[in-house]
Amino acid sequence: MLSDYECAYACGLAARLLKCPITPETMNLSEIKALVEAAMPKEQGDLDYRIRNLYKLIQDYSAVEKEGESVPEEIFTLIQMGLDEEKYDQYKN
Repeated sequence: MLSDYECAYACGLAARLLKCPITPETMNLSEIKALVEAAMPKEQGDLDYRIRNLYKLIQDYSAVEKEGESVPEEIFTLIQMGLDEEKYDQYKN
C-alpha cells in the first residue's frame, strides 16, 4: 500500500470480514489497524488468496499519521466504504 487512504479502506474491509466492532468516528487509523490485526486468524492457509493478500497488505503497512495533526475526513469515509463493501464477503470461509 502506498498511503493511509488505502490502508483506511483495507482496514474497513477487513473489519467487516472479521466482524470487528470499530467506530471510525472515535478511533484513529492506527487503533483500527491494531484491532483488525489482532482479529486476524493466526492460520490463514485455508483463506482465499484475496483475503490473505488483504491481511498481508494491512500487516505490512505502517500508518503515517502525525501526532497533533487533524485526520483528513477522507480517511473516515474510506474506512466506512470498506465496512460497507459486500463484494469480498463471498471469499470469506
